[in-house]
Amino acid sequence: MPLKFHHAFVFSSPGAPEADALLDAGFLEGASNVHAGQGTRNRRFFFENGMLEFLWVCEESEVQSPAIAHTGLRERSRWRQSGTCPFGIAFEGEPPFPIWDYRPPYLPEGVAIRVANFSTDPAMPFVFVMPGIGKAQQEKVNPRTIESLVVESVQAPPPFESERVSFASGSAQLLELRLKGATKKLDLRPGVPVVVEY
Repeated sequence: MPLKFHHAFVFSSPGAPEADALLDAGFLEGASNVHAGQGTRNRRFFFENGMLEFLWVCEESEVQSPAIAHTGLRERSRWRQSGTCPFGIAFEGEPPFPIWDYRPPYLPEGVAIRVANFSTDPAMPFVFVMPGIGKAQQEKVNPRTIESLVVESVQAPPPFESERVSFASGSAQLLELRLKGATKKLDLRPGVPVVVEY
């Protein structure tokens, strides 16, 4: 059974000023989160069947702690300097690939995010499966459906079945999010390598 898309993240500048272009285009912004103990925070845009997250490091000491360092999130946050992949793709379902359990401090005891083993390669997207602890709370949902998501990175992950998400390898990093009935295009480069067709 294909994995179900949950959300995509991209590492942005602190405060994610790049996300303001979505507000200017008429999108509604949902509630933000601070990932206590992980050292990151976000800005989020919810759709009927997924979410786009702009993520940045807010506490260097936390993101470099032993519990978090294995994720490579700090290295990914520095993608402009390092060439690492700045994207993460979250799914729901049973992972069809080998995983390791990530237990950040903000999750309840005994709950884990299941991270694909190949995600330890910073040239690939950070692919993970969400724990089944209920839906995220949000204030506003954009009444649009995500039709497809194409993730291009220097190295694509091994193939696996997923709804609406495809991966490709290329010389440039790019996340293309297409909404159903799209007639316009919003290119967030050079700030972040994201294109939204809406």
